[in-house]
Amino acid sequence: EVERVHGIRVVDAGRRRLPLQKKVGAGMTPAEFEAKAAAGQLGHIGLRESVALVGRALDLQLDDVTQTVEPVIASEERRTPHLVIPAGSVAGIRNRGFGRRAGNVLVELDLQMYVGAVDPRDEIFLAGDPPLHLLFEGGIFGDSATAAILVNSVRQVAEASPGLKTILDVPPARLAR
Repeated sequence: EVERVHGIRVVDAGRRRLPLQKKVGAGMTPAEFEAKAAAGQLGHIGLRESVALVGRALDLQLDDVTQTVEPVIASEERRTPHLVIPAGSVAGIRNRGFGRRAGNVLVELDLQMYVGAVDPRDEIFLAGDPPLHLLFEGGIFGDSATAAILVNSVRQVAEASPGLKTILDVPPARLAR
């Protein structure tokens, strides 16, 4: 029985490619960040959909899904092989998604992706019976994880009936060799 889910992903964007650093706003002024965020040009594409999908998978019957997009401001100068980020500039993003039922948060996904992130990790808390806490120290490298899920899902997707599907509509990924 799962009553509530809280996922945390902390990524040091300084160790990633330049396009990702730019995608999270690294090097922008706070005003530039706020303008792009207000225009919907910043934030993880699909975060709200991920919250809804988790809620659907666990039959939590969410009635509201929202997200926030906030800058993480560099307290000191930070450098990557691609950028120099002055103190006071944007180091990256904190993007949070919330799934609620009757005003109570049942699903929370917290993505922190910024240059110089402390304690990179992927962490999941499941409140329920039994409670569960998973911690992946250092985090799971996103590019490799995306490629792995695609390659290891090919057979299941190919065997699925025609039409638009989500990961909930096909059998779980299996190792493809």
